[in-house]
Amino acid sequence: MKTNSQRQERIVEILSLLHQGGSFEEAKRLFNEEFDGVDVTEITAAEKALIQTGLDPSEIQRLCNIHAAVFKGSINEIHHSNEEYGQPGHPVHTLRLENQVLQSLLTDEIDSLLAKIKTGDWTPKKRL
Repeated sequence: MKTNSQRQERIVEILSLLHQGGSFEEAKRLFNEEFDGVDVTEITAAEKALIQTGLDPSEIQRLCNIHAAVFKGSINEIHHSNEEYGQPGHPVHTLRLENQVLQSLLTDEIDSLLAKIKTGDWTPKKRL
């Protein structure tokens, strides 16, 4: 059984494959072979790790639907819902997942820039 750290590294590798132009089918195959479920927080953390290695956050946003498709059916929600809108595949469910990822990306990106500005380093002003 993989540790959380090993799981996270492998999810990052699979997402990196997609970002480097790898095929959706290959990423889905790798995921299905190695995982029987993944939490939304694991996907979000993997996307954060990719941003920290220099990937443009807008690229994560652009590929968010591809990420969701790779992990579809295997995402273990923290709060399960019997309501129709809480089920995978429902537009509201998809929007909630996308909002979690976007909120995380914005928080990570903006907070780090604001922290630099607070220390007097105005170099991230253009990026902000």
